[in-house]
Amino acid sequence: MPNPTLERLIGAINVDELVGIARGFIRIPSPSGEEAAVMDFARRLLADHGIPVRVLSRDPARPNVVGAVGAGGGPVLVFNGHLDTVPVPDPWAWSVGPFSGELIDGRLYGRGASDMKGSCAAMTYALILLRRHCPDLPGQVQLQLVSDEERGGHFGTGFLIEQTRAGALPRPDAVLVGEKSDLKLRIAERGVFQFRVRFTGKATHTAYARAEGVNAVALAARAVVALDRPIDRFHPAVGYPVTSVNMFHGGQTPNQAPAEAVIAVDRRTVPGETMESVLAEVREALDRVVAEFGAGSYEILTGAAEGQIPFMPANMTDPNSRLVRTVQAAYRQVTGKEPEFFVAWAGATDGRLYRQAGIDTAVFGPVGFHAHGPDEYVLVDSLVTQLEVYLATAVNLLTTAGPE
Repeated sequence: MPNPTLERLIGAINVDELVGIARGFIRIPSPSGEEAAVMDFARRLLADHGIPVRVLSRDPARPNVVGAVGAGGGPVLVFNGHLDTVPVPDPWAWSVGPFSGELIDGRLYGRGASDMKGSCAAMTYALILLRRHCPDLPGQVQLQLVSDEERGGHFGTGFLIEQTRAGALPRPDAVLVGEKSDLKLRIAERGVFQFRVRFTGKATHTAYARAEGVNAVALAARAVVALDRPIDRFHPAVGYPVTSVNMFHGGQTPNQAPAEAVIAVDRRTVPGETMESVLAEVREALDRVVAEFGAGSYEILTGAAEGQIPFMPANMTDPNSRLVRTVQAAYRQVTGKEPEFFVAWAGATDGRLYRQAGIDTAVFGPVGFHAHGPDEYVLVDSLVTQLEVYLATAVNLLTTAGPE
């Protein structure tokens, strides 16, 4: 059924204005820890469009910008996105300037274009359009542009959730996170479990390595092969678990069989896996390696030492929740197509923090490529579709009892 409010909003979309906002974000470098300048740009942009805006921060050097529109008295819908990025260590590898915001054949290039400044622009523009054309919308649509997502969210979304618990922000009824999802609906995320394994052998001169030594590096190398392998355990919401051995340290000098080696393992879990079940599988594999090697020992080191992320479980939103059904209905409304769930290789998002707080959360974002690498870009057409779906979700969630 046609919705005049939504038709008015979608009819007002100006793609050049959307691209201009995205370029404004991209052209301000904002690697994690250096978000202040881009956040000030976002604050001024929202204020210039008459949107009430607040700056909330655990650390003033790492602020978060929160804007809101609506008349209040109804549901609270949050759009959440991060403006911090990873650094650009290889500008020579780019075909365009990494902070140029070049638009070529419908592709908007730049660090953060895909992850996730393009999406933040779509959410920001959604708030601007809502302010212009239906400022009296019941309830509230809140925009959260946050710092620190790339490093875990302690200064960003984690802090805003603390502010919500303290009563400084209204508790959301639903949260939409704009991370890239290829215009598919992502309702679940793998968990994260990072740990180290220390292998102990016996040091000796290389000349006696076969007679007296136990080479901890050789033992650890066999363990890497045993652990870093595909896991045949598929979950329909997130796909397969992942194990990747990402760091290896061992030995002190070239002419000595090493007594110790340490590996760092990043294990991404699926719903149903626990810290205990993962550790049981790891110990089974390592016990077999040590037995086959015939000597040496190992110790698994968990916790937050040296920047490790301790066990964080996989998380999932009920596929029948009001938010999920509303986004699905919004997608049908603006595209005429049936929505799909996102099941692909992907990292964690700040959505996990809201799910852990018991708040319905879904991820819906654009189509992008090469995040964290050279020539990162986002498809502008997909940003327009994301924008339309966000507008439809806001109108439907705040003005109706539920989706059709």
